[in-house]
Amino acid sequence: MKNFLLQSILIVTLAMFGLSNVATAQTQTWNKQGFSIGQNATPSSANCNEAFMADVHRIGGQYIMYYSSKTSGGVSAISYATSPDLLTWTVQDTILSGSADTNNREYVVGGPRLVKTNTGQYRLFYRCTQKHSGTQEPQYHIRSAISSNGISFVKEGVRIEIKAYQANSYFSHVGHSAFYVDQSGNFSALLTARDTTMAPGPDKIFQSVSFDQGLSWSNFTPLYADCHDPVVITDSLGLYHVYFTHLDEFETASSTNGVVWPATTDSLIFMESTTQLTEGTLPQIADLGATVDTNGLIYLFSNYHTVTGLWTDIAYYTPLITSVSENYNNEHIAIYPNPTTGKFTVELQNPYQTMSLQIYNVLGEKVIQHKNINEIDIDLSNSPKGIYFVKVYDGTKIYTQKIVVQ
Repeated sequence: MKNFLLQSILIVTLAMFGLSNVATAQTQTWNKQGFSIGQNATPSSANCNEAFMADVHRIGGQYIMYYSSKTSGGVSAISYATSPDLLTWTVQDTILSGSADTNNREYVVGGPRLVKTNTGQYRLFYRCTQKHSGTQEPQYHIRSAISSNGISFVKEGVRIEIKAYQANSYFSHVGHSAFYVDQSGNFSALLTARDTTMAPGPDKIFQSVSFDQGLSWSNFTPLYADCHDPVVITDSLGLYHVYFTHLDEFETASSTNGVVWPATTDSLIFMESTTQLTEGTLPQIADLGATVDTNGLIYLFSNYHTVTGLWTDIAYYTPLITSVSENYNNEHIAIYPNPTTGKFTVELQNPYQTMSLQIYNVLGEKVIQHKNINEIDIDLSNSPKGIYFVKVYDGTKIYTQKIVVQ
């Protein structure tokens, strides 16, 4: 547990805006910590006959995980589990069921993504299709359901249609996608899709926006090629992060507003002990989910299995601090002195940029927070002596620094 906390703690985060430089790709490493639900999880959640495509949110003082599943009768479904701490989960019930009719367009339902509306309701987006064989392209499209409490849902209808059923549709299919509220307050989406001009092959991620709380969608724009299954979260500073699959491996990118995303993405490496986990080889993972806990720590989730066939488990991951700089200064940021007796300066080299700053102690407790500043003197003289970690975000790249308070 100590190792888990140290790997997860974000001690200082600086969010810088307006940078015009082209970033080089970075690599983030995430360690598998265990299983949330499934056959390898704790007994209280081991009764899942199928579990994949997790979407995790904090509602009413607890965490709720929505995930694709099947009913005891083998019907496709979306179910939910609850947790007080993101570590121990209890499987609850089915919230939406598919159809037993193979020709029904909701024969397969899954890929849940929840968004809270401006009226306090919860809109659940999910992908669905009629039955298809392994040689057929599934006719995935997006529907929604609405709830006042995040548990009892009423189906609403089709939200993003495909060309087979709408002549002027932009897409031939739309699958497991990300839905969220951007900085302007609009619903935004990053869609796993294939437009009607694409040849058979990997999907793309497309951007889209809704100006009516997710009921209708427009402005479809290609974003990332050969990619699928995105999830978007907002961290404690209001920065947006997308995590997704690129071919058989994984990538991430960050945005200050959830609207403009960088062309340069970072690589994600998922490790289980000394084994790198991918979508292409066993043990196999897929379909990322994400959330942020009450201390601002990010958790990632994935499907997981060791044999071919049904997805039977959902695993969770925390970030590994892979490179720690003793002193971080470059053309954008200066942090000095290090080591320090408690007082140090964080300074942006460009006087026209601003940043947001948070400081946490080694227990993950927030000590200081400032926003929209260019330079600040920090005083930790009255704080415990020891090592603090610094995480610096410059709009496209993430760096980690160690600060020693003597």
